[in-house]
Amino acid sequence: MVISIHKIDRLAGIVFVIAQKGKVQAKYLADLFEVSERTIYRDIQALHELKIPLISETGGDGGYSIIENYFLKPIILTQEESQAIYLGCNFIKDQKGFPLSKSAERAIQKFNAVISKDNLESASKILDKIFYKMNNIYGQTYIRMMNKIKQAIEKEKIVNISYHSVSGNKITKREVQINNLTYQNNSWYVEGYCYLRKANRQFKVNRIKEINITQKGFIKHHIYELTNISKTQRKEAAIITILQNTLTSRYIKEDINLYSHIKEENESYITLKLPSKNFSNNYVIKLLMKFGKDAVIESPLELKQQFIQQLDEIIKKYD
Repeated sequence: MVISIHKIDRLAGIVFVIAQKGKVQAKYLADLFEVSERTIYRDIQALHELKIPLISETGGDGGYSIIENYFLKPIILTQEESQAIYLGCNFIKDQKGFPLSKSAERAIQKFNAVISKDNLESASKILDKIFYKMNNIYGQTYIRMMNKIKQAIEKEKIVNISYHSVSGNKITKREVQINNLTYQNNSWYVEGYCYLRKANRQFKVNRIKEINITQKGFIKHHIYELTNISKTQRKEAAIITILQNTLTSRYIKEDINLYSHIKEENESYITLKLPSKNFSNNYVIKLLMKFGKDAVIESPLELKQQFIQQLDEIIKKYD
């Protein structure tokens, strides 16, 4: 019997889930693995042919189970290691629409089946106490977008995108070699080489209006170029000073992302160093608007001029 790799993964997953749950129905397995019930029936038949000792029960309380004590011995993990795996998988699972969320859910089912009872209880307890507050991905369009991005990265294929530029308030067509998918400042970004600009660029995913995977493969030197620019040729970082003992200074110390970028601190001031790779001029200007008179731009000049220009445009509206 010839079985595809994809089907082998699903068959193994079905055995893990049944072992962990005790008894499951075909509908539950079909929903979990995103296939039809007919496919699950064929999978169960394949498992019987592979001599997996499954028990099939009919009726309203029926389902599939596996004979007792048929499985791998528990993986030897410490409680802390079990907690780390459990938290990581649940974090990905809870990002609804993220390409690997369903895979993480299935991984948890397998994980539950093989770790010791004490470690499972410890991991479950910590999960009830530690929470991730992140924006979930919603909407079928966004889900399809994220899946295409993942496919392009895995297959190393160039994509065509329609991108909404906030600065120019227009949509441009771009051909992009996506090298990274990054979560920062509460948003997802793709980083890669833009053939329109002939340079490496960062694109916010929720501003991508359309994406199509081409048959063009990656050009290796563009991957190398992105790595070099991000490490040695990045633009000058934004240097911002903040008055101490203000609402702004307290906000910075409580914000994990900003706190990690404190360069210096004394009794009078906090100095932030915000690298351009992680903090665009537009994002820094939004922060400065929020900080008001508590903050001053030290450098670069380009950022100062852009900030002054935006302030002038705001003032004109009140003239």
